[in-house]
Amino acid sequence: MSVQVKPNRAKVGLFVIGTIGAIIAVIALIAPSGFDEGMYFDPDSSDPVGIKAMVLMLEGLGAEVDEVSELPIDDYDVAMIFEEYLGDSELDAMNEWVNEGGTLVIADTHSSLIPFTASFNEDEDDSVVNDCDVAALSQVGSISQTYNMFRAADGAQACFGDGVDGQVVIGPAGEGTIVAIGDPEIFINENINKEDNALLAAALLAPKPGMRVALVGDAQIGNGADTIGSLMGDSVNKGIFQLVAGFLVYVLWRARRLGRPVSETLPVELSASDLVRSMGNLLRKAQCREQVGQLLNDDLRRRLSRRLHLATNSSAQEVAAVAAERTGLAVERFQSVLIPSPLNTDSDLVALGVAIEKIHQEVGHV
Repeated sequence: MSVQVKPNRAKVGLFVIGTIGAIIAVIALIAPSGFDEGMYFDPDSSDPVGIKAMVLMLEGLGAEVDEVSELPIDDYDVAMIFEEYLGDSELDAMNEWVNEGGTLVIADTHSSLIPFTASFNEDEDDSVVNDCDVAALSQVGSISQTYNMFRAADGAQACFGDGVDGQVVIGPAGEGTIVAIGDPEIFINENINKEDNALLAAALLAPKPGMRVALVGDAQIGNGADTIGSLMGDSVNKGIFQLVAGFLVYVLWRARRLGRPVSETLPVELSASDLVRSMGNLLRKAQCREQVGQLLNDDLRRRLSRRLHLATNSSAQEVAAVAAERTGLAVERFQSVLIPSPLNTDSDLVALGVAIEKIHQEVGHV
């Protein structure tokens, strides 16, 4: 089979690509870069992963809620951190604010501000009941399950757990208080109305009217009125313009046709999806659970090796040891999904897949 290339098709295609590139560059220079309302934990987003519902609820209770990207925050009563991206000086300022009497609620389990040891929550229930005697949480009956738990120490109290480890741990820090929460997603729009998640947010952030709440995050490009182009110097703008102009000249030069179109024999296309589907059906009919499980184990080992910057031929034991050291999780959890084990039923194979997905979520924060 052969195809005849139409005259000027290549030239038109390259010209279109060059034009699109130029338009993108111009837009980047002149258009304001607003805050992405689809981002996780965006206070202004009504998307499922935003936290606008929580903010409106707190404001309805009489609290004043502000998004803060600069420290210190001396004028606020409570601060909450969903994702901690603070520098050393900002961490020092935050610690000083807490020690002087502030209340810090942290939902980022990897934050260096949390003085409690975190561990993966292996409970499979959808919710967990309150089991502590903290007066501020007396109205909170149960909350959604979180991915992590914390070990209470140094006078801290563990709630929604077994008394020693809890999904919410409250402890003193100087004259102030630190509250660690095992998962920030219990406060996003799609989860805030589940169980007593909303009551937990209200009890921690707005226990009484008039509270000033700071939602602490890193500085975001686009929060001001300046455009990206105005923030860059004239020399940078001129350099970008020259690069775009040079690219357009190159596209036009390469798009010229040097002769008549040449007929080409197209390769035979193989349907890869059909091959994969057929292989899966064969393995299912042959009840090759052990083989499928080993494929999953090997695939996870290679992915973790790349993620942890190890050699691709590293053994499962080596990868498990390094992953446990980097994440703080038990080495046995990694060994259970990296080292092949008997899979007697289809349920065992499904459980292996679920365990591997949880490992991906945990190591994704490393």
